Amino acid sequence: MPQFGWADAPPHIRHHLMACVDTLQHILHDDLTGIYLHGSLAMGCFHPERSDVNLLVVVRQNLEASQLWAIIRLMIQQSGSPQDYTLAVTREGHLFPWRYPVPLLLYYSEAVRPLYEQMLDASTLTLNPNDAYHDAALTLGETRARGVTLAGRAIEYTLPTIPRPDYVDALMRATKVAHDGLMFDPVAAILTLCRAYRYLYDGALCSKDEAGQWALAWIKPGLKPIVAGMLAYYRGETHAIPFDPVDVSRCAAYLEARVSDCYHQQRWRS
Repeated sequence: MPQFGWADAPPHIRHHLMACVDTLQHILHDDLTGIYLHGSLAMGCFHPERSDVNLLVVVRQNLEASQLWAIIRLMIQQSGSPQDYTLAVTREGHLFPWRYPVPLLLYYSEAVRPLYEQMLDASTLTLNPNDAYHDAALTLGETRARGVTLAGRAIEYTLPTIPRPDYVDALMRATKVAHDGLMFDPVAAILTLCRAYRYLYDGALCSKDEAGQWALAWIKPGLKPIVAGMLAYYRGETHAIPFDPVDVSRCAAYLEARVSDCYHQQRWRS
């Protein structure tokens, strides 16, 4: 199945996303610093039936409740029709000087949609503008390295270079999440572990697709079909994961051991 980046994305996906960007610009107006695309659509491995659209928004100051409500309503309307969306909103003062974990004014994904729908039903907005997220360091690092500016100030003039110890800490936390979710989403778990090992091994910040392809070149033969199968599913080339959970766990344990060894050797500090 074909995969796309932003430059060659199907017109309906570009139109849907840019309509969202236009609405965000209208909501934020002079408070907006920039809107940035990251993830698979920015890195050239977007699959229309499988991939999320990932956005990062940077603003100049804390937002009014009316602006936050408007963004939440937009995301509930936009996400899932057909692509799921994630959206992280932070402000310049949370990036300079650098703070880790990173405070976000708002975070949206389909996982938290029910919470926001409850807030809307109750007309009660309970958000803390200083709520901090470790994984936002991964979002910022990925966007800084490989993101696309959709509106506002260019990425290189907006986002900081993430200190490597903070990025690695967030990455190791992501491997823990992958471990805990292995049986629920083995594809994401295995490819996340490949991605983490690649960064710790040589500093390359790559997509899940690229990390899986890289792992096929060195992983031991008995585990290669598992990684290849996960990659095929991720790419939309198959609709089934025909592997025994025991084999998937064995592959994950092998990758986790490689990640742990590389982390403790601290070669990522060089």
